[in-house]
This record gives sequence, C-alpha cells and structure tokens, in this order.
Amino acid sequence: MSKLREKVDLVTGDLESPPEEDLKGYVIFTQLKMGQPHLYAGYLDAADDDMALIFAREHYGQDQECVGIWAVPVEAVSGTDAAHPASHDIGGVEMYQVFIQARRGAGHVSAETVQARSPAEAIEDAQRIHTDPSKYYSLWVVPQHLIASTGPGDVIWRYSDQSYRLARGYSKEVREKWTKFRDEGSLNEYEKDDLKEAF
Repeated sequence: MSKLREKVDLVTGDLESPPEEDLKGYVIFTQLKMGQPHLYAGYLDAADDDMALIFAREHYGQDQECVGIWAVPVEAVSGTDAAHPASHDIGGVEMYQVFIQARRGAGHVSAETVQARSPAEAIEDAQRIHTDPSKYYSLWVVPQHLIASTGPGDVIWRYSDQSYRLARGYSKEVREKWTKFRDEGSLNEYEKDDLKEAF
C-alpha cells in the first residue's frame, strides 16, 4: 500500500448520517421539428433545472435530432394515473400544459394548454376537451412556469456529423462499406480473368 493511502482513515460499518438526496427527478420531452408537439423521451436526475437541461441535451439530444427540449420536475406532474395524484388546493389562475398518453405503455405527448386554479381543475378542463376517454389512457398537467425549456438558437444537436448515432446514418455507412467491398471483389475477379487471358 502506498504511503499516501496509509494516511487515510478507513471507515467501517454504516455511515453516521445518511447521504442527503440532493438530486430531483425530471421528465424529459423533446421536440423533433418546430411547430410539432413535445414527445416523452425519458427520465433523469439533476440538481436543478439548468443541470437537467444540460443532461437532457447530452443524453436525449444525441439520441435523435431535435430542436427543443423540456425538462419537467416529476413532483410538478399531476395526472389521472395513481402515480401522479392531483392537488385540489385552490390558488391563483395559471396556465397548465396538458400531456396525453394515447395508450398504456406509450409516451405522453404535449397537447393544449388550459387555465385553472389547481391541478385537479386543470385535469377536469382537459377531460372536458378530450371528451372520449377511449381516445387516451392518461392525462398529465404541469404548471407552465415550472417547465424548463431550451430557447431558440440553443445548441442541442451537435454541429459536427453525428449521423452514425442514428439508425439511418449507421445503415448508410454500412451500405457504403458493403458497396466498396463488393466493388473491390468485382475488381479482383476482373483482374484474375484479365491475367488468365494475358498469360
């Protein structure tokens, strides 16, 4: 063992105080093209909204080309599902973003916005708009001011060629390699035949 390691006190047993939870959960939504809805991309943990957007850019912004990202604190989500109970506490009128899950297992997609005094009231308003419950599996609502978002001109997708990260880019590169290999094979066959005729 090195001399430096010998000077470090080894701790055995449980820590005296449990680690504090300094990260909170975020739901990430990506927008693939301007004017289109934001689509559920996944979850991540971050210290704050800014860090959540940085992590989302790095992870979800590289999965597929997109023009916008929303980071929504998990605790801000209220829904018709049991995992996100809606508060009935009445407050001031504010705008809520509605997200719709078309079927079980599908991702939520951003829809319209509604004005309401509580998350429960926002859900009721969304249900009035979407009158046929067979058309969706669940609804989420989030106060708009709690959604952290990238702005116009923010770099999300890297400017260098990242097409190899996408299925279409991978298939293009593989096709080019096979074409080159096949053409080299054809050239080799031609050279063999040419050598036979010449000698």
